Amino acid sequence: NDLSGNLPPALGNLTEVEIFHFKDNDFSGEIPAALCNLSNVFNFDLSDNRLSGTVPECLGNLGSNSERGGIQALWIQNNRLDSMLDLYIPISIGMA
Repeated sequence: NDLSGNLPPALGNLTEVEIFHFKDNDFSGEIPAALCNLSNVFNFDLSDNRLSGTVPECLGNLGSNSERGGIQALWIQNNRLDSMLDLYIPISIGMA
């Protein structure tokens, strides 16, 4: 894909989305905390972009309303993100 620029916080309004894949684009800037409103997402992929800054701690609560019992896959590797030591997610995640 060739999507670029900052991720619009309005994407957090897509509360019925279950799969959120924006992998392999040219997004930059921070991950908007508004994405934490994706209460039905169980599969989240922002890997292979140019995202930077800190990872919102609330990403650990993604999919809180999902029929699958919460987030099952979270990929954010191959970006320019700061450490996510404070982010707790009870699944395997990818970050580099």
